[in-house]
Amino acid sequence: MKEENPRVWWKEVKRLCGADQHSSDLISQIHAHDVQELSPNDLANAINDAFLEPLLEYRLHQLLTRLPTDEISSKFPDTSELRIHKLLSKLTLSKASGPDDVPNWLLREYADPLAYPVSKIISASFVEQRLPHTRKLANVSPLPKKKPVNDSKKDLRPISLTSCLSKVAEDCIVANNVKPAVLKVLNLNQYGAVPKSSTTQALIDMVHNWANGTDGNGATAGVIRRSPKGKHRFPLVH
Repeated sequence: MKEENPRVWWKEVKRLCGADQHSSDLISQIHAHDVQELSPNDLANAINDAFLEPLLEYRLHQLLTRLPTDEISSKFPDTSELRIHKLLSKLTLSKASGPDDVPNWLLREYADPLAYPVSKIISASFVEQRLPHTRKLANVSPLPKKKPVNDSKKDLRPISLTSCLSKVAEDCIVANNVKPAVLKVLNLNQYGAVPKSSTTQALIDMVHNWANGTDGNGATAGVIRRSPKGKHRFPLVH
């Protein structure tokens, strides 16, 4: 990449992201028959309904399987004031804010006074098994999987930007529930996206498997050679 022209590379990135001024807009790329003749507002609502359709079954299942509060308390994530303060203090300042327009720099700068009320709001949300309406909103940008878009339900990918406080609540769930559950079912030879793992361990495991596979099966040849003084012998494996 150092030998390439950064200007050409960045121009291609902008084109793929739809930020290039010379690239066509999304409406001109949609050729789906069910939404092609709609107005821009109706088209946005139709795309939004297509993105929300996979969640309808989950919402029905969530209503039918609502757990009692005493059963949830045993699996309740850590939402203490100290935990929320650490999460707010580690927010990335360069990330954009969501629909609530609360920037990360504000939450990080005033983490001390905001940690307590935010922890209480998140705890109440988990106990009541419901989210505030503002935490359900997201800025969604449809990204075409292919051009032209012939099916709005299959050829569009939603790129969602939620509020910063929603991400803080998600971190609590991921760290306490999702992450331990995923690590339990992962294969022991899985090294990617695993904490305290690296590509070095993957290479060591690969070489170890090669050595076990070629050990004692006739694939290696041992050669006995003498040391320079002729006193000791040692095998060399080719």
